[in-house]
Amino acid sequence: SMLDEGVHHPIQLQEELPMSISLILLETIRRCRADPPQIDSSEFYWSCAAYDLVGRNDLAELLAQTLSADKRGAKSSYLYEGSESQGGEAATADPDKDGLAVLEDFSSMIFPDDNRIKEATRLLRSSRPLFLRVPRAVELTDHEYERSKQDKLLLLCRRSIATPLGRGMLTLGTHRMLSSDQLLIPDIVLAGRVPPANGTLALDMSSCPPNFRIWPEFHNGVAAGLRLPDASGDGGKVITRTWIKFNKPTSPSTSSNNTNQNPPSYAHGGFLMALGL
Repeated sequence: SMLDEGVHHPIQLQEELPMSISLILLETIRRCRADPPQIDSSEFYWSCAAYDLVGRNDLAELLAQTLSADKRGAKSSYLYEGSESQGGEAATADPDKDGLAVLEDFSSMIFPDDNRIKEATRLLRSSRPLFLRVPRAVELTDHEYERSKQDKLLLLCRRSIATPLGRGMLTLGTHRMLSSDQLLIPDIVLAGRVPPANGTLALDMSSCPPNFRIWPEFHNGVAAGLRLPDASGDGGKVITRTWIKFNKPTSPSTSSNNTNQNPPSYAHGGFLMALGL
């Protein structure tokens, strides 16, 4: 049911649902992680996306390899397919395109009782609306209350635009790719999510300086470029002049367009600097 609602990672429950509901679902995921259906059972097994959701990436990859062996031409590893009995679709391994979800998955398998990596990725993620809770005093008018929400949101966004520096260090050299793959740069979302309806409130940029997004976008491109593998390893065969010229990084929302027609951007300038580093 969670997959049908578009939930592919437990962190979505923490950020999109009230705590009273998310705790129940997280406890359900924890119990399913301890005793999931085994793949060797021919009667019933989950899709790869379901194993991925509960944190059993080992079983998800095993199922993907089993299905790829039975189905000629199917891709293994993280291009997961759903089981034929359920007709599931492939789940996105990294919906935010920042490399943090992959670190969470691997750390949960190696250190299941250590949540420091999960907490670090939560603090360094900039591609989702920020949680904005502003208590309203009785004497405040509607205009004053909206102004106070914008002031609080501006403080949160200033913290969010500084996260690419830490994200670049945390995800250094962790991205594995093919020469035909394109590197996507995650978005910097300057918006808040207001409970209890979880409505989105955009930041009023009229009170911000003109260069408010310039350096954060540049550092965001640097952080995305630092995820690439080292040139001394497989990166020397992947990152070539042709790849740099014809595979300019784009945001996930525009990745379907022709990448050779993208205008220069501050994020792409940071990406080129990361290649030099």
